[in-house]
Amino acid sequence: MKVPLDWLREWCHWSGSATELADQLTQSGTEVVSITATGCQVKGIVTAKIVEKKPHPNADRLTVCSVDDGTGARQVVCGAKNHNAGDIVPFAKPGTVFPDGMTIKVAKLRGESSEGMLCSAKELGLAEDAEGLLLLPPTTPLGVSMESLYPGETVMEVEITSNRPDLASIAGLARELSALGVPSRSIKLPPATPEGVVKGWRVSIEDCKACPHYTLSALTVKTGVDSPDWMKKRLMAAGFRSLGLLVDVTNYVLLELGQPSHVFDAERFDGTTITVRKAKAGEILQGLDGGKHGLAPDDLVIADGKGVVAIAGVVGGVDSSVQSSSRRILLEVASFHAGFVRKTSRRLSASTESAKRFARGGLDSALVELARRRIVQLLQEAGALEKYEGVALAGSPVIPPCKAVPLRWEKAEKILGFSLERGRLEKQFVALGFREEKGAWKPPQWRMDVVEEVDLLEELARLSDQEKIPVILDSQAEGR
Repeated sequence: MKVPLDWLREWCHWSGSATELADQLTQSGTEVVSITATGCQVKGIVTAKIVEKKPHPNADRLTVCSVDDGTGARQVVCGAKNHNAGDIVPFAKPGTVFPDGMTIKVAKLRGESSEGMLCSAKELGLAEDAEGLLLLPPTTPLGVSMESLYPGETVMEVEITSNRPDLASIAGLARELSALGVPSRSIKLPPATPEGVVKGWRVSIEDCKACPHYTLSALTVKTGVDSPDWMKKRLMAAGFRSLGLLVDVTNYVLLELGQPSHVFDAERFDGTTITVRKAKAGEILQGLDGGKHGLAPDDLVIADGKGVVAIAGVVGGVDSSVQSSSRRILLEVASFHAGFVRKTSRRLSASTESAKRFARGGLDSALVELARRRIVQLLQEAGALEKYEGVALAGSPVIPPCKAVPLRWEKAEKILGFSLERGRLEKQFVALGFREEKGAWKPPQWRMDVVEEVDLLEELARLSDQEKIPVILDSQAEGR
């Protein structure tokens, strides 16, 4: 998981270097894979306006554009398809050198002169993947350096182990750091949505074990509202490309809180009843991941009156996806059983960000309502929410039975081999969400990995100074 440090700092009071933070996380059991810098990685790229666009006379897949960076018009041949006259795009002048050594020169492409190159986000090092040119806000001044528009920030990539799904979010990492001595910031919870059940829509669950809780919020949104620039940059730093406001807000909340969600275009549904059920023989879904997925009877799906519209917790379908023209949308935020998601995801080779988080299990059931409110809040703040119509509910949040685990401090010291700072460690346990009950510690519902005393010993070890742990070789291993 890629973690932009500026984003993390909004959740905690970290003022040290990225290396120091990486050392602290690694010491406590969360491996930091890499530390990189984002932002425009190519010097000399400037903003320019496409004044004119016309077909290439000798190549169907190319266009000939007249672009102006404020110093006069230049002709550029372009192979992208997502641009039009009037768009503001990144422009590489002749002489620009890219990190891979490529130098832009004046050249003829299929008989037409090209005095530069129009760039995608990937070519500038702003995204791992990109389709078409990077389209900048229409108010962007011409001739501005892309380095000043995308100055970049430090990004850490952390390895989230299968037993710690609670760390797969900015909020989760901030909570972990609070136990390591980094004070958390006071984060205001998103406001409650207006009360009321949405009229006209019905949700049903056929297997409550596979899906204990499902929410479907109906919203009317304005078209033509783009994602805020700060959100695009933050998603880009985390390795996500912008896919339009309606999708961007769900990805943003996925990274911020760790709760997956999905948006449907209500106008593309057949009927007004949504059913969470097992797949039927022969059902197929054309997924947003580009795959054509043949479904098995054990796959959990979301279906309308016609058929499958999404594979629960894994991927949505193309036919029900939101478009730039979508006005009436349905927001899905739900809890899905880890086993069902994991099995389906592996069988279909569909390792989406949503599937990764559901498949680990242990997601806090309270995140469903929190994420639902947060997405509505972000849409409202972006000026896109026209009307909140209500929510259809099925099932209810399931709070897993978390038993208090006894902790014998004297035995812990004997096993670990050093004296424990009990007072400090107890405060750290509380910061992680644990609660003391008569000499035992009850883990929070997002720490389902803690079930035995040995699990608490592991927590004690990782929260303590690792240098205190003695290195003792087993005499039998030496052959004595």
